[in-house]
Amino acid sequence: KVEHLSWQVKKILELVYKYGQDEVNAAIERALEYEAYGYSYIRNICQERANTRKEGDFVSIAEILGDMLKQYRLPEVEVRSLKIYDQITGVSCKGWG
Repeated sequence: KVEHLSWQVKKILELVYKYGQDEVNAAIERALEYEAYGYSYIRNICQERANTRKEGDFVSIAEILGDMLKQYRLPEVEVRSLKIYDQITGVSCKGWG
């Protein structure tokens, strides 16, 4: 059914947000090797890989967000000096961070 297919796709996209695009792609490739089609197989592979990952060998949130942002064409942003905020607030941020 079309409804079932759209649900499967939606759930797989949710896995991308949870595990990252590279991890889900690897899980899909593995599922295809075994001719295991569907969200539940891909989810189980992602969970298995996450559970067996060594401590310290993790996917950072920056990597996940980076993967997500690659999907969108973001506009260029003009780089401006932040000194204007010093002038507006009367507070200097020199030496911070």
